[in-house]
Amino acid sequence: MGDAGAPDHSAYEKAFAIDLQYVKLFSPFLVNIKGQYNNIFITSEQFTNAADSSVYTFDNLSTSLFAQASIRPTGSSSKGLKNFELAYRYSTSVAPSGSLWGGKTDISEAAVLYWLNWRTVIKCAYQWNNNNSTALGSQGVQTQSNTLFVQFSIQL
Repeated sequence: MGDAGAPDHSAYEKAFAIDLQYVKLFSPFLVNIKGQYNNIFITSEQFTNAADSSVYTFDNLSTSLFAQASIRPTGSSSKGLKNFELAYRYSTSVAPSGSLWGGKTDISEAAVLYWLNWRTVIKCAYQWNNNNSTALGSQGVQTQSNTLFVQFSIQL
């Protein structure tokens, strides 16, 4: 709720998320599938555009999701091979069209991971990003980028 007496005093939010995870050993491979969906709705309020003092509103609904699948040959007799993992991840987020931050982003990533131990990993990944702006004043602006990166992580 907004401040008492303020124009947005009756504003409220509804949010929910769903998480899923499935891990199964199909000897000699370990399969790991994960996913999450998020939904946030905030009541439509009136805003003042700083550029021209006009008043505007928009459907204030944001959603995001990701899905990831990986496979690892944990049952392999080769110590070096069983430390590798192949993974693919897709994520998308949609911010309210007509807001200052509106847009849709889609990201796909393919990765090879090497586990040094149960808490230390080296990851090499390639990522494809596609962005489509639906923000106030910049609807239809599209950008794409591709990224190759190497990551080293330790769980402390």
